[in-house]
Amino acid sequence: RSWCCGGGGCAMAAMRGRAAPGGAREFQAVILAGGAGSGLYPLTLDAPKSLLPLAGAPMLSYQLWALEAAGFDEAIVVCDAPAEEDMANYVTQIYSGKIRVDLHAVAGPAADGTAAALRSLRDKLRSDFFVLAGDVVTTAALSELADAHRLHDSAITMLLQEFPDAAEKDRRKVLRALNKNVINFFGLVHDEETNNPAHARVVAMKSGTAEDPISVSKTLLARHPRVKLHSDLIDGHTYIFRRWVLDLLCDGAPADPVGEGLRGMPTLRTVFLPFYVNELQERCVEAAKGVSSASPGPLVKRAVEASALASPVGAHAHALRCFAYVAPSTVYLCRANTIFSYGRMNHELTGMAADVSTPWPKARAYPKMKSTTVGRDTTVGDKALLNNCVVGSHCTIGEGAMLSNVVLMDHCTVGRQVVAQNAIIAQNVTIEDGCNLSDAQLQAGCVVGPAGARLKGQVYLRSDFSSA
Repeated sequence: RSWCCGGGGCAMAAMRGRAAPGGAREFQAVILAGGAGSGLYPLTLDAPKSLLPLAGAPMLSYQLWALEAAGFDEAIVVCDAPAEEDMANYVTQIYSGKIRVDLHAVAGPAADGTAAALRSLRDKLRSDFFVLAGDVVTTAALSELADAHRLHDSAITMLLQEFPDAAEKDRRKVLRALNKNVINFFGLVHDEETNNPAHARVVAMKSGTAEDPISVSKTLLARHPRVKLHSDLIDGHTYIFRRWVLDLLCDGAPADPVGEGLRGMPTLRTVFLPFYVNELQERCVEAAKGVSSASPGPLVKRAVEASALASPVGAHAHALRCFAYVAPSTVYLCRANTIFSYGRMNHELTGMAADVSTPWPKARAYPKMKSTTVGRDTTVGDKALLNNCVVGSHCTIGEGAMLSNVVLMDHCTVGRQVVAQNAIIAQNVTIEDGCNLSDAQLQAGCVVGPAGARLKGQVYLRSDFSSA
């Protein structure tokens, strides 16, 4: 279903380059905004993850702003069927940007993962396309990713980022702990032809833990003696795919057991991309070069043929390779897939320095309160103190309340003398006078009481207060 909004203007002016077949646009854009959002429980019990507010704006806004800054005027937004009504309301009634949104709701097998959702778009995608995760916010320019994709004529181009300086090590440890201590490794061979240190060929994608380290084959080291294995890169979950890669993902190679399995791969990041980089890429490159002594197999033949059909010069090795644009550590990039990262991103986005360029409008600081933003039509009582807080619209904060490191969503009421720190409070919550909250997350609609109640280090649902 297509939901139209915003203005028109020159379509993808910043993305023009080589013409796409049949006069189609060079790039299309897909935002994957589905998923249960279990890492953001209990906030996602009452709202789709992509509509949760970040620094006062729905999360989805940040991807739309990034696409608009890159020159796009259309985007396909994929959501789960149960969220379609809420997403459509945002697209048609609230969003006021220039992107025309085609809202694509998925259910059944198409909702089983990101690769499955992408297969459902086969009839809508006619050219090479961007894929953006709906929970990633970054200041990295999409035009830089497009330039790397064009320059290397690659099959897949991904956004990575150098991890910020040593002061951020504690943050990395927390994020890894929340992700079961999984460490992502990228094997990169930096490009010497263009002499651009931000461009590198991706020859390995592996995941491991300190207790179960990864292995690197001698064959990989022989093929790429200059490969560097990085554990200090952030995955931007932002990619460009050649259109033929989608056909490969959809069709596989029925005569090949591996190719048959390709059609059932559920996710892009954890299944398809590691398979393509670690297993398929090198065999395809060798087949295109004609240097492999072994039979390439049906799947490799299918990939090489698909690449050749999509290229005016036929199959060539570069067209089958995966490259990365490695953004510098000064770029902001973070993913709101856990309560920890969601809370941190709210504070980081509101506290960005004035000289940092962003594709989105920056939140305005609340006068006389340190590192705090307050939404429209919110009232703050006398002697209330707010420190490093993100407060939504239409809220009431009572006299003498003290809030520190709190995310407070829209339509909340905070009573007098309430003390709250390190808390995330969903919309329509009422907190009675004198309550004390610490390290707590509250579901939408909670009525916290009785007066003077103490909440600490826990997730609280509406049902926890039903008898209060």
